[in-house]
Amino acid sequence: MKIAYYTTSCCLLLLFAIAGMLSSCKAFELVKPQYGIVPVPLNDGGKLYFRREVRGLSHDELSLSADPVRCRSAKPEDDYIFQAQGPLTVFTLSVWGPK
Repeated sequence: MKIAYYTTSCCLLLLFAIAGMLSSCKAFELVKPQYGIVPVPLNDGGKLYFRREVRGLSHDELSLSADPVRCRSAKPEDDYIFQAQGPLTVFTLSVWGPK
């Protein structure tokens, strides 16, 4: 009888410890989305933006967008999403000529 009591107590204690850990903000810090944005000026005065979104353990997305909002996921119908595993190194070339 004592063994069953200790086993049940240990399981309940472990369950409460896991629930407390998951409800804390620190547990979600590892999987919450993180965003980055770099503007690319265009010759006509406009801008495009390289945006990077990282979330979870394996989601890493780079996109090229006209949308300047940093904390927004890329939309396949509006943005160009690079289909490769990140992080990626991006080089840009701007040719500045007479207007």
